[in-house]
Amino acid sequence: MATNTNMLTRAQALLLASIAKLSPAMQKDFEGGNLNLSDSVYYKRFEITGAGGLLDVLYNDDAIKDGYTNISKQKIKQGCAIMIDRITVRVGYVATGGTETAAEVNYLPVANIGTVDPIVAACELEIDVAQLNIFQAPINSFCQESVGINGEKDGIILTAPKLIQDSQEMQFRLHVPQGLTISGTTNRYFIEVALRGAEIRVK
Repeated sequence: MATNTNMLTRAQALLLASIAKLSPAMQKDFEGGNLNLSDSVYYKRFEITGAGGLLDVLYNDDAIKDGYTNISKQKIKQGCAIMIDRITVRVGYVATGGTETAAEVNYLPVANIGTVDPIVAACELEIDVAQLNIFQAPINSFCQESVGINGEKDGIILTAPKLIQDSQEMQFRLHVPQGLTISGTTNRYFIEVALRGAEIRVK
C-alpha cells in the first residue's frame, strides 16, 4: 500500500510504522493492499450519578449502540487497529428527576462543569489496555481551554501514543475522591470518554 508520508498525520505515520506489531493476518492484508487508513474515534457515554470509589465505565456485555458507545465487549471493532494520540473527556448534566439518557445529554468541555460539581472535575480517569495501565489523569486536566470538541486543546495529546488492537481488552475507570460521592441531589451527571487517532482496518 503506497503512501505519501508527507501528508500523514502523526498518528497515521506512527500506525504505519507499527505494522510489524499487528497480527499476521493484518500484516498480510496490509501487504496485499486490503487495508484502509482513516481517522477514528472510540467512545463511551455513561451516567455517573451516585458514583463513589472506583467506577468501571466499560463492561464486558457492552454492545455497539448509537449515541452510547461504539465499543463492544471492551474491544475495538474486529479487523481493526488504532493508534491513539489524543484522549478527550466531556461532561453533561441535567436536573434530577429528568428522563434524559446518556445519548440525549448535551456534553460540554470539563471547564464548563467544574463550578457545577467540583467533585466530578476532581475525579481521575484511568485507562487500561490488556490489563496494563496506559493513561491516568485528573478529569480537571482536560479542557483547560474551551475550544471546539475537534480542537487540539479540548483534551490531552499523548506524548507517547498507544497502539490498540482488536484482540486487546480495554477498561475505562473513574476514581472518585476518597470518601466522596457524585451527588444526584440537584443534578444527574454523565461522562463521555473518547479515544482519538488513526485506524487501519480491512476493506
